[in-house]
Amino acid sequence: MVDTMSAFRIPVFFDHGVTDVGASLIEKQYRIMKSRMEQFMKMPGFEYAVLCDDDFHCGVDFLAELNQTVSVLPSDWRCLHLCPGFLWGRSIFREKGGVPMGELVPERGMGILNGLEVDASGRYFKGCGSGLWNGKYLWLGGPIAVLVRRGESIASLWEDFTRLYVRETNPNDVILTNILRNCDYVCRSPLLGYEDEMGGTCF
Repeated sequence: MVDTMSAFRIPVFFDHGVTDVGASLIEKQYRIMKSRMEQFMKMPGFEYAVLCDDDFHCGVDFLAELNQTVSVLPSDWRCLHLCPGFLWGRSIFREKGGVPMGELVPERGMGILNGLEVDASGRYFKGCGSGLWNGKYLWLGGPIAVLVRRGESIASLWEDFTRLYVRETNPNDVILTNILRNCDYVCRSPLLGYEDEMGGTCF
């Protein structure tokens, strides 16, 4: 994580997770996400953060591509999911070789994307609050990596996340999918990172 982020001069702040052995896995996941969001909301001097698992690795030209995608988002964007595993194929395609990182190669085939709205730029999916994402079980993990911004955006995301956790007690990636609004977006091409699973958490 530090190596991939340092190439782009991005500071990394570690959250050492939940050590309470009595907590369930889903409760630990919730408390980890809670800690990530709360820490960012309290941090002075940062307008944006990537909240991510520590198995997130930046894609090629990460910062330039991220800025390019953000530049074409509507001004009221709340968050941008950088690289859900089902879109880049996870290890299924990496083990086969020949698929460059960042390329859109859904692990269930291109047909799974039918009905999802794509921005004219081709860089991201829009209209994500339609209900199609959770209807298709397109969970926003593998890894969790989401760009957020300070102020009303992160506060709104945290409010929605907490409300749904209390109601559903689902894993983080499912909750992130179920709280999608039309001001939330998902990278399409290029995807801005990938997962190299190691366990643990940070942001």
